[in-house]
Amino acid sequence: MNAIAGELVIDGTQRALRPETRDTVIRRMREVARGLDETFGTRTEVELMERYPALVNDADMARLAHETAAAIVGAERIETGLRLMGGEDMAFYLREVPGCFFFLGSGNDAKGCSHSHHNAHFNVDEDAFPAGIETLLRLTENFVGPLSGTSAPQ
Repeated sequence: MNAIAGELVIDGTQRALRPETRDTVIRRMREVARGLDETFGTRTEVELMERYPALVNDADMARLAHETAAAIVGAERIETGLRLMGGEDMAFYLREVPGCFFFLGSGNDAKGCSHSHHNAHFNVDEDAFPAGIETLLRLTENFVGPLSGTSAPQ
């Protein structure tokens, strides 16, 4: 604790909703590193690995998903307009084909299911699963047409 370290490693994640914002952040990180080197006589290496692009839902598919889910669980139970900074493989798919990434809410304070993802206490209220399954089934039908041999769960 009392010694001057020979090396410092700062590790993290940078995310942005728009590519131009990401490019600005990367440019500024490099500029700040150069400024520190000039000020303190250090040698800084900025090493970046591109991971996930921003996940952007197709507007028409998001509308279809919203309408479908609203018919099943009620519009008042659907949160819209959220802008999240998660890193998901789905972002790569949505660059290629129209789609919609959405969450099935499974929080239930009464059952101790109130912690978010990536929390050691995260738990799922499995009573939410039937609504999720029906939403995916109806969403598929609303997109491609009725599936033969299926009927709505009772």
